[in-house]
Amino acid sequence: MEKKKYNILLLEDNPVDRRLIENMLSRMDNILSCTSTDCLLDGKRILRNENIDVLLLDLHLADSSTEQTLVWMKDQNLPVVVITGSIESCVITDIYKNNAQGYLLKGEFNEYLLERYIVNAYERVYNQEALCRSKEVLEETVRHKTQALNESKNKIERDLQDLMLAQDNLRLSEQCYRSLIDNISVGLALISPEMTMLTSNQQMQRWFPRAGDVSSGLCYNLFHGLSQGQRCEFCPVALTFEDGQMHEVISKIETDQGVRDYRIVSSPIKNQSNRTVMAVEMMEDVTDRMKSQKALALEKERYQSLVDNLPGAVYRLKKDQGWKLEFISSEIENITGYPVSDMLEVRQCVLEAMIHEEDKARILKEAHDMERCRSSYSMEYRIKNRKGMVIWVYDRSRGLYDDFGNVIAVEGVLFDVTENKGVEK
Repeated sequence: MEKKKYNILLLEDNPVDRRLIENMLSRMDNILSCTSTDCLLDGKRILRNENIDVLLLDLHLADSSTEQTLVWMKDQNLPVVVITGSIESCVITDIYKNNAQGYLLKGEFNEYLLERYIVNAYERVYNQEALCRSKEVLEETVRHKTQALNESKNKIERDLQDLMLAQDNLRLSEQCYRSLIDNISVGLALISPEMTMLTSNQQMQRWFPRAGDVSSGLCYNLFHGLSQGQRCEFCPVALTFEDGQMHEVISKIETDQGVRDYRIVSSPIKNQSNRTVMAVEMMEDVTDRMKSQKALALEKERYQSLVDNLPGAVYRLKKDQGWKLEFISSEIENITGYPVSDMLEVRQCVLEAMIHEEDKARILKEAHDMERCRSSYSMEYRIKNRKGMVIWVYDRSRGLYDDFGNVIAVEGVLFDVTENKGVEK
């Protein structure tokens, strides 16, 4: 590393001391230049115009007292070594108080000591300046880091508050969701691919008490008892895990209340790879519904048998469909020659179209009066069958009304009374 060379300013009013110090400086290889003067005014001018590294200063100058020189020295921002003949403690204290880096007593230092003081004074000032700059940089860095830490702390606190709020909302949502699924009349369960029941709602646990203990094993054991060692043949959940589709089945299951009919629907829960990772099993007790459906079907069968065995044709006309036939029994084909399918396909009232022209006005008036009076009616009139032959019919009908008293349909029975009239078909 290249050795630092110094530009020196020597302020000394004693010519002998000045020459002595100049000679010492001239023999030092690290001194670049030495400018000297005996008065402070010249020293100020030199400092303004030249680049000085170290100031060698005698406190008593031709134009400045010791006190004046000390005051001036305090304001100088460069290394200062005081060369003085006084060893009074007050003077030494003042030297250091006014920013000098050291002092030498005249007649008691040599060339080596002077060089050391010059180097130490320079390094102390500029090291101190570097230290101050480093301190400023460090303080600024600490300030920025502290500000960043405070911002991070505030953000973490805000995020924590948001997280706590989200957790509270999630807990509330979970409570609402749990309350919802626990208060519906449908049993719900979450099933793993290993057919283990992960959780279930209260309705499922009421039907199958073992379902409340999900640690007890596989779903078919929970539903059917521990004696069953393999999955149910009808299991829609197993099918869902096989093909990833929804499946539905109605199955009879033995419970504490006896054998019940359950509608079981299995729906897949898939991950981002579209792989079924869980299945939702929904169970609905349809025992009463199926009983009602069977009873209704039986009643319908009995009603149909009764209608089919009547010697007349049972019919219903809907007003909002232009008095179109909604229903008519098979006997109508024996009476008119038209099959049921043909008569139901006609958009308008096919019965009205078959009424004999001479009877039509009377029949329509009586029907209108019946609608107004909300009464049933019986009447005989002529119609033309499919072959164009005139036949007599006996029509016994009544109106059906809504809550506002408006007729919405007409139901009746149509009998062939041609023979009673003695008329050839």
